[in-house]
Amino acid sequence: MQNKKSSDLPTVVKSNTIIEAKYKLSTLQQKFILFMATQIRPENQDFDFHEVRISDFIKALNLGGKRSGSAYERIIEMAKDLNNRPLIIQEKGRKAPLFINWVASINPLPTMGIIEFEFSKRLKKYLLQLKENFTKYRFDEIIPLKSSYSIRIYEILKSHQWKNKNFEIGLLSLREMLGIEENEYKDYYDFKKRVILSSQKELKKKTSIQFDFEEIAGGKGKKITK
Repeated sequence: MQNKKSSDLPTVVKSNTIIEAKYKLSTLQQKFILFMATQIRPENQDFDFHEVRISDFIKALNLGGKRSGSAYERIIEMAKDLNNRPLIIQEKGRKAPLFINWVASINPLPTMGIIEFEFSKRLKKYLLQLKENFTKYRFDEIIPLKSSYSIRIYEILKSHQWKNKNFEIGLLSLREMLGIEENEYKDYYDFKKRVILSSQKELKKKTSIQFDFEEIAGGKGKKITK
């Protein structure tokens, strides 16, 4: 069997506005959304109504094996919960943030082994006909990742990769992008261990991207701020 060319492998293309948005999805939900994004074609001017075989998704994410039955149940429950987790976008010129549901409709049909899926129309300008300010990567890069934070940090790094230089990000901005609540990882060193260092280790081991970072202190008490 011949290996597929990298150009033939499913790719994710999304606006950097989504990458920088605030949201928190489970690892499985993120992979499902990204898998659906690979179904979009460059020539699409509107969202198609997709019919996806659950077995194809299970195969793509290596969720099969002895627990394939429970994998079906997990995928259906995950799909039902998606619109309880909107993404929050702060667009230029808007005082208030924009809350967008990921999907217009999800219709799980387990007896037929399929899920009918349609992206929310409000996502069109962030997923269709992108000409600038977007990021593209191979879907198989994120499949091995177990942490939802690793997936998000991978995308953030990927969106900056073309610059081939360091970039600076505020600690608060990073926490918000990752959907981390105020009462989670309140202590910086806990956040550093559970999120940054954990993601750093996983990305280095499982993807083509690795990173180093430097802490920048500022303000009263010289706390880490960036």
